[in-house]
This record gives sequence, C-alpha cells and structure tokens, in this order.
Amino acid sequence: MARTPQHDVVVVGAGLAGLRAAITLGHAGRDVVVLEAADTVGGRQRTDAVDGFLLDRGFQVLNPAYPAVRRWVDIQALRLKPFPVGVQVRRERGLATLADPRRHPSILAATLRSGLLAPR
Repeated sequence: MARTPQHDVVVVGAGLAGLRAAITLGHAGRDVVVLEAADTVGGRQRTDAVDGFLLDRGFQVLNPAYPAVRRWVDIQALRLKPFPVGVQVRRERGLATLADPRRHPSILAATLRSGLLAPR
C-alpha cells in the first residue's frame, strides 16, 4: 500500500492569497503543500494570448502604497508604469475617452467629445 504524504498544512488554491499563505507558513517552519486545480498558478490573475494580443485578467491595478505589497513584493522588479485613471470605449466611429478632468485636465476636450456624458 502506498504511503500517504504528511504535511502540516494543505493550501487549496495557488492564487495570490494561497501562494502568500504558503510562503508565510513555510517561513514559519511549517511543511506546506499547495494544491491547484488549474495547470498554472495565479488564480484569477493571468495573462492569456488571444490572436496575437496579451489580455490581462483579474488584478490589473496594483497600488504599491499598500503595506502588504511593500512588505512582500519586489516593486522594482515589476517595472510598473503609471497610467491615467479613465477608460477608452470602442464606439462605431472609434475610441471615446472618458476621464475625470479634475485629475487629468488635458483629457477634458476628449471627455466632452466622447458622447458618454449625460446631464444630471
């Protein structure tokens, strides 16, 4: 009869929370095994290649000011790039830009032309 492996902790799921839990427990001296149903780690965070495009799913915005992020993530290694808060919406005549003009005054004209604003 095959011997059953023994571990202190079984972490179910190799998403960000599961992987962080496994690392923390491992650093605390626990014998940890991580079980994941998918063929990749990351949980809901992943990048898929579709028709030559890379599509990010899940947690696309990472705020480096979060205390947990500062403790556990090598921010410099990620080479993060800032981007303006707003959206671009594909419409019949092209892309329309919508953003808060108080935060991004240079986008005011594009936001007004977007056709996405409505009076109160």
